[in-house]
Amino acid sequence: MADFSARAPVEATKAGAYLHDRTRIPRAPKLDRDALVQRYLGYALGIALALAAMALMFQTRASWTRGREFVVPTTAPLVVIGGIALGHLLARRRFVALTPALLCIGTALTLTAFNIWRGTQVDGPNTGRDVMSLFTGVSVALAVVCLVVALVVVEWRDPVRPPQPAG
Repeated sequence: MADFSARAPVEATKAGAYLHDRTRIPRAPKLDRDALVQRYLGYALGIALALAAMALMFQTRASWTRGREFVVPTTAPLVVIGGIALGHLLARRRFVALTPALLCIGTALTLTAFNIWRGTQVDGPNTGRDVMSLFTGVSVALAVVCLVVALVVVEWRDPVRPPQPAG
């Protein structure tokens, strides 16, 4: 019996076989390939999309004529958090919550494509490319903010639940 008068409840003698009785412990859920894919899909998508976002940032940085080498490394953690949030929300199929962020990402991708095209048309510094780079950076920043807000709202309203034990 536990001693409840002590500072912390202590049971000096563990009486009963209940401690080591394996039949009272529920079995772990069966992990087949589909279950593993479903479990880690959000992480895998998040990592892949975070890498894609980093590639987009480096591509945008490549169009700058003046040195701002601190921008990509200092914003990388935020962009990676946004990529992880995007992967998690895609895996949970929360497409309505993703709409604002996807619009911002689409804008950033479109501006990047035009910026690359413009780079083939002109040599040297170009105000148009600078403006597109600026708007691309703003679009990526807005996308990250939208993704983090969407993740917080979705998890607040409908948090992820652990799987039910088998048996």
